[in-house]
Amino acid sequence: MNHVLGFEPVTYTELTKDEHFWENCKSCINCPILLSKERKNCLCTAMLFDPEKNRDNVSDAE
Repeated sequence: MNHVLGFEPVTYTELTKDEHFWENCKSCINCPILLSKERKNCLCTAMLFDPEKNRDNVSDAE
């Protein structure tokens, strides 16, 4: 489903360093794993959405 919406899997190094973003991971059961790996690896799949690449998906949501 995420792929259909325009999200693409990426490595954790491609994700933001913004602490506000990572706050959302604290409620996840996998958070201890993420933190023990210094946010470089997790059991979850890291995904990004590129609005420029997915203009149709963004337009449909508006």
